Amino acid sequence: LLMQRVGALEQPQKLALSACAFVATEADLGEPVAWRSLFLFLDTDCDGQLNREELRNGLKRLVRRDWSFENDGQLDAAVDAADLKGSRTMDWGDWIAMGLLGTQRLSEEMGIVRIAHRLLTRVTLDADIQAQFGDVLQIREFACALQLKALDKGDLTIEELRVVLESCHH
Repeated sequence: LLMQRVGALEQPQKLALSACAFVATEADLGEPVAWRSLFLFLDTDCDGQLNREELRNGLKRLVRRDWSFENDGQLDAAVDAADLKGSRTMDWGDWIAMGLLGTQRLSEEMGIVRIAHRLLTRVTLDADIQAQFGDVLQIREFACALQLKALDKGDLTIEELRVVLESCHH
């Protein structure tokens, strides 16, 4: 389940994925109409956010057989894992991020990666963006650890962002 895969990511991976989701649209997902339709189907109160009850009831309706989670607590844990902002719900941005994680070649989608990179490198200049995406240094440190190289004093590179995004699929 993609929600659980998001939960297994390290914080720097979540930050990189969140930046990509911020700049992506549903057209960047493998099946854009299906992702939007499913979100709208699950959002029964039409508030643009999926709470636990909406997810639980909607997924049970879709599965129409034995519930795949042993108990509803597992679903709650999966929702918490996929909730990148800590709001205890999934909004469209979280949904897009989850969909992007299901895109096997996200690190090769250079349009998204370039725009996310520009956004992330602006973080040091804009306190509002920095508050939203956290510390970009975490992404750089994680990329350097994956590449077994020392962290220098430069800015986040596109290659470092690509390395972190690629690691989300392993």
